[in-house]
Amino acid sequence: MRRSVVAIILVAVFIVSGCTSSSTDSTESAPSQESSEQPKGASPSPEPTSPQHTEVVAPTSYWDIVEGFDATTPVICDNYEEVIAKYEAAAEKRINAMRGKLKDAYVASSFKRGKGWLKDDFNDYLETAIQRTAVKALNSISGGRAEELADLVAYRGDSLQLCRLADRYTSTKLSVNKAQGSAEKVVAKAATRPWYSKGYSEYTDGLAYKYTTFSGGDPCGYSECRYAKVTVESRDGCYSGLFGEVNFLDDSGNTRDWDIDSVNAIYPDDRETLVFISYSVRGPGKVQLRSLSCY
Repeated sequence: MRRSVVAIILVAVFIVSGCTSSSTDSTESAPSQESSEQPKGASPSPEPTSPQHTEVVAPTSYWDIVEGFDATTPVICDNYEEVIAKYEAAAEKRINAMRGKLKDAYVASSFKRGKGWLKDDFNDYLETAIQRTAVKALNSISGGRAEELADLVAYRGDSLQLCRLADRYTSTKLSVNKAQGSAEKVVAKAATRPWYSKGYSEYTDGLAYKYTTFSGGDPCGYSECRYAKVTVESRDGCYSGLFGEVNFLDDSGNTRDWDIDSVNAIYPDDRETLVFISYSVRGPGKVQLRSLSCY
């Protein structure tokens, strides 16, 4: 009886051990699997993104930068008017100063001397002054953003119109343009001035002359004679001396006598007078300058 009980216990233990071993082997031999799928309910990984750039768009109208509802202020209008009035007065003054200065090159040259403003670009000066005033005006109502606007033409035109100065500005531009045109003509006329003084005639390059017979005293004294005086102007000078010769003519233009005269030297931009006398020809008549040269 005791053996039967022991046998039953051993059989039961064997059966239990076998089942356990079989279950363990099945578990160990199963391949491990790693799932590539996201667990349910998990958030997907974010995709990599490129850096974001914000594009700055330049204003296309001055209204895009104006702070408020007004394109002008009383101060802006006063500044415009001050510039316009300044150039109105300057243009009128210049135009009046140049009246009659184009009648000959000597007058133009004399007037030009010491007046550097004749070569001013007067039109550009006005344009620059108005442009600066417009920039200052727009900065004052935009918080200093005028430079962001590519072109101020629209603002300048509108603000002048709103200040009721557009017509006056146009009129001033015409006056300034007239003044500059006159100045350019004066400068051009002055450039044609001969090197010799007014009233002289060029005899040869560098020497000019003028009959001055009736200037000064009578060289004949108590004698009866005919004489002529010729004042010579030199551009470059005759350091070795100046020589001149004249013919005394009768009423028919025939040569009746001749004479010569000279001076030891004549300096640049200086004058000397040659005196010619004939004792064989008396009374009034004509003379002809036959020769004039440096030694």
